[in-house]
This record gives sequence, C-alpha cells and structure tokens, in this order.
Amino acid sequence: MKFAIKISLRTDDPTAGIERLKPPKTTGFHSWTDAEIAQYEATHPIGSQARLGWYCCLYGAASQ
Repeated sequence: MKFAIKISLRTDDPTAGIERLKPPKTTGFHSWTDAEIAQYEATHPIGSQARLGWYCCLYGAASQ
C-alpha cells in the first residue's frame, strides 16, 4: 500500500494498523520414501493424468 500511495493510486492505507501474521514453525515437507513412491505408482497406471502429473513434478523439479 505504501507504494500505491507513493505513485498516487491510493490516498489512504486500508492496511494501516494491521499486524503481520507469523507463520507457524514447521519441520518442512515430508519426502516420500521408495515404498510410498511404489505405492503411488501401483495405484496410478502409466498413461493416467495422476501418473503424468507425478512424473512432471518428480523429474521437472529434479532438473533444477
């Protein structure tokens, strides 16, 4: 909102006085085990949309 006021898109700040929320502390995301991967692949056959999505996530993210 400060930027919007600065460039004259707004004259007031409707967020004034609102405190920032603190995200909960976590240990992160659970990495799948080989057994969980095998279970997923057994449930979703090759050619299914779920399997295609899984491969896009698995191999697309691994290349980065």
